[in-house]
Amino acid sequence: MPNRVVITGQGCVSTFGVGVAPFLEAMITGRSGLAPFSDHDGDISFGPISGGPVRDFFPEEWLPKNVKPKHYGLFATFAMVAAQEAVQGAGLQPDDLAARRSGILVGTGASGQETIGIVSRRLYGQKIGRLHPLSIPKIMANSPASGLAALLKISGPVFTINSACASGNHAVGQGYTLIKHGVLDVAVTGGTDANFDFGFLKAWEGLGVLTPDLCRPFSKGRNGMALSEGAGIFVLENLTSAQKRGAPILAEVIGVGYSASGDDLTKPSLAAVEKAMREALDSAGLAAHQVDHINAHGTGTLLNDRIEAEGIQNVFGAHAAKIAISATKALHGHAIGASSALELIAVLLALRTGTIAPTLNFLAADAGSLLDFTPNKAQHRSVQVALSNAFAFGGLNATLALRRYEGTS
Repeated sequence: MPNRVVITGQGCVSTFGVGVAPFLEAMITGRSGLAPFSDHDGDISFGPISGGPVRDFFPEEWLPKNVKPKHYGLFATFAMVAAQEAVQGAGLQPDDLAARRSGILVGTGASGQETIGIVSRRLYGQKIGRLHPLSIPKIMANSPASGLAALLKISGPVFTINSACASGNHAVGQGYTLIKHGVLDVAVTGGTDANFDFGFLKAWEGLGVLTPDLCRPFSKGRNGMALSEGAGIFVLENLTSAQKRGAPILAEVIGVGYSASGDDLTKPSLAAVEKAMREALDSAGLAAHQVDHINAHGTGTLLNDRIEAEGIQNVFGAHAAKIAISATKALHGHAIGASSALELIAVLLALRTGTIAPTLNFLAADAGSLLDFTPNKAQHRSVQVALSNAFAFGGLNATLALRRYEGTS
């Protein structure tokens, strides 16, 4: 019989600072961490654009003394600090993880962009030919997963998933699957990205999808997404072992749906969006009318939001209007590979307390839409089942299904 899988720990670094507490406070009060800014490098400039970088981040204040943050890229230290919080919240120690069938699965979309920027400026701008000897390890996409393995003394399956903006959901989904089928007892999983490198921002500006002012998911007047960065890391466990050690249980993961459109690198596919949600329902053994809440991918771009809203209406039919939908990127920004991991924290808030984070800056829905996007102010509702959507460039999609845990920890 397949194992039941629960979440016993969560940790994050976000534009609101280090820790789950400031992140949840922002979700509850509707406080955005985004603001317009601009920058320049010599004669080249960008902006204004709206975004949410992580400020005043000092990883050495959060990590053990034997860990050297300077040996890692910023996206790796985001993940390591978030994992420290998640593991401690789960009531585990590295020795506990080393003694169990434990693994690490980390999603990232941008990888070591910050280090690539440093290398490029030093080499091509300053004409300095000698680079830091750890530049390659800092750039490699597996750096966060490898850093977590060293931090947590985990020697089981450790790998990285890179599927752009769906990376976090893909990683959590794979952790769920490995525990469900008995390969692992514990998975430390989530997503991380550090996105505020000048060249990377210029590349996003070139796409023409960044808002200069306010991110307005699903709203009339929306004009683009707001970049951010950070990490969301979780501890997933076999329910039986979690109960045996009296672990705090935040929610149960009950299904995951994957899809790929296989045609366009940037344009979302309605059929693929619908398939990810339908596959999640089928995987969880759910009927459409059982879903109370959806944390939408909701970037604030014209086409993405229209396609996702249409997909929700098609999948859920008449029940779609009864679902509390939240697009939290207007609060914490689009953190690329970390986005769906951060959004999962908001989903856990809804399942545990019934608090649905608001879709901020909402003016009015598109014509014909009957969906409830939780406009501008948090709502309180009974939430037993929730979905979390992540739809990425390249047509790579992942939807998680979760249920409120009613048992005793």
